[in-house]
Amino acid sequence: MSGSGSGRAGKGFAMRIRLNDIPVEIAENESYFDAAVRLNQAEGALAVMVKGETLSLNAPASHGDAVLLTYRDEEGRRVYERSLRFVMLLAFETLYPQARVRCENSLGNGVYVTVRGLKLTADVLSAVEAKMREITQANLPFTLVPTSRSAAIRYFAGRGDDDKVKLLKYRLPLWHCIPRSFCWREVSTMICSLSCSFWELW
Repeated sequence: MSGSGSGRAGKGFAMRIRLNDIPVEIAENESYFDAAVRLNQAEGALAVMVKGETLSLNAPASHGDAVLLTYRDEEGRRVYERSLRFVMLLAFETLYPQARVRCENSLGNGVYVTVRGLKLTADVLSAVEAKMREITQANLPFTLVPTSRSAAIRYFAGRGDDDKVKLLKYRLPLWHCIPRSFCWREVSTMICSLSCSFWELW
């Protein structure tokens, strides 16, 4: 990443934080991305780590001192790869809404994906790749919409996603099994409006 800038917020100065251990003034309601841009540190940034928690670049910088995460960081790679999964799902949803796409598990530097209801051909894959590039260029934000399990079941049932319906009906509530923050990302993000960003996870 390039060198630091002035670090001054100008009008509306609210507080001073350290981003990548560089002091920077932030104005009220400014995000970590705004601070990173001011320091000429935004290129390649995927998220921020604040007090051990991964946050979106769009999170208010008032959360305090932070470290930018890039693809060189293990957590940054997770953010990047999860983001691409959602971009891929949106591409399939837009082009082939009848397809049922499931990300099974990581496989080397990629991910094993199964697709039902659609014959995969070279033309299909090329179309999906082109749509993914179009989505990333639009730089749309991820929108998190918390919801109840019953609403999630109705949503997936309406889409014919029987596997997800069974998962939600017959397993213990996810918050009994995994950290609450991960639970909401895993459940809620899939049923929110599928607006995606190339660089951010949530």
